[in-house]
This record gives sequence, C-alpha cells and structure tokens, in this order.
Amino acid sequence: MREQVRRKLVFHAGMVITLGMLSGIPLAMTALGYMESQVSDWTLSHMEGLVNGLLMLAVAAAGGLLYLTPKQGAALYGCILFTGYSNALYGWVRGVSGQAGMDFAAPISNQIAALLGGLPIVTAFIAIALLMLGASRHSQ
Repeated sequence: MREQVRRKLVFHAGMVITLGMLSGIPLAMTALGYMESQVSDWTLSHMEGLVNGLLMLAVAAAGGLLYLTPKQGAALYGCILFTGYSNALYGWVRGVSGQAGMDFAAPISNQIAALLGGLPIVTAFIAIALLMLGASRHSQ
C-alpha cells in the first residue's frame, strides 16, 4: 500500500475516532437523563467509532508490509474507509432516530440504519481477504 494512501487512512482514522469520541456527549446526556434516547445506542456509537478508527490505524500501519496491486490497494483503502465511517455513523443514526436498523422496514431512518449496519459487514470481509492476500504474497 502506497505511503500517501496510508497517510490518508491515518487522517480518516482520526475522523472516525473523533465521531466515536463525540458520541460520548449524547451518551453521557442520555445516561444522566438530560436526553431521551437509548444508552445502548450511544454506547454502540461510542465504541464503533473508537474500534473502527483503531482498525483503520492498524491497516495503515500494516500497509507497508502488504504486496497488493494498485487496484487491490485501492479496494482495500475503499473498503476500510467505508467500513469505518459506516460503522461509526450507524450508532449515530440509532441514537438520534431510536431505530435499530435490524431490517429494512419503514421508516427511512430505520432503513438508513440497516444499510449503515449491514453493508460494512461485506466490505469488512473483503478488506480482511485483501489483507491476508497482501500478507501472503509478501512472505513468498
């Protein structure tokens, strides 16, 4: 993975971590009873931003060890970026709307939550496959 791409990934990791940290504000407000929402939704948002940001940092750090074609590197970058932001925003949508997003039923806020919670599952698996491919090629 090119150094410039890795640097951009570090920047976006910081953005995703910031989204997670900022969701600590409504988490605290909900836990203290100043805001009507589910503590579990904001806890999820808080955790998802932090964990996905750290995952993005780990991929950026390991990127120099991988042997991927330019297209594979771009796919890895795109998948990790989409996964990180989608997972971070999933908790925000749940917290703001009160919709769990476990199916595609109306209202639209539930459908958005379902997309943000479901699509990153696919992109995460693609990213992990590309990580393993890049690592296995480098070791040969």
